[in-house]
Amino acid sequence: MSRMLVRLVLLASVVIGPVRAFAQPAPASPAVGAIEAARKYTDDGIAAQKAGKYDAAIALFEKAYALTKHPLFSLTAPNKVRALVGNFALMNPVQFNRPDGGGYMFVIKQVLAIDGFNPQIAARLVPAFGRWKRFEPKRSAMMRASLERIVATPGLSKDVFEQASKSLA
Repeated sequence: MSRMLVRLVLLASVVIGPVRAFAQPAPASPAVGAIEAARKYTDDGIAAQKAGKYDAAIALFEKAYALTKHPLFSLTAPNKVRALVGNFALMNPVQFNRPDGGGYMFVIKQVLAIDGFNPQIAARLVPAFGRWKRFEPKRSAMMRASLERIVATPGLSKDVFEQASKSLA
């Protein structure tokens, strides 16, 4: 009898545990938590960086551009560039591939600005344009033109030139 009771208790804990967890309200997503933390601790660069990362993945183009003007953002800080510009280009396809080409221009501007002092980070942003052959003709042409603009820039680093050339091939 006690063995059967133990089995029932174990079975109940296995079945009821997930049911209780399902009935409880879901915790806030990491993005919401990071954004709230950055708002609460505006002097904390790491919290702002995490908030920027999540904001870039979900933000409108205008918001991502505005975040580049934030006092805690710096193009000379590689983690902040990857968090904002990299996540915008790679994790936000709707805004990066806007019909007006604004997302492409935003990333090109950042790549060319960063290339002068940190070509490796700038080169890591270029592969976002590498999928240009998979898009409809209008966006494909804009992405290709963006890559050609990068390649045609005088004084371009080897790293960025190589990534842009590979993406054009």
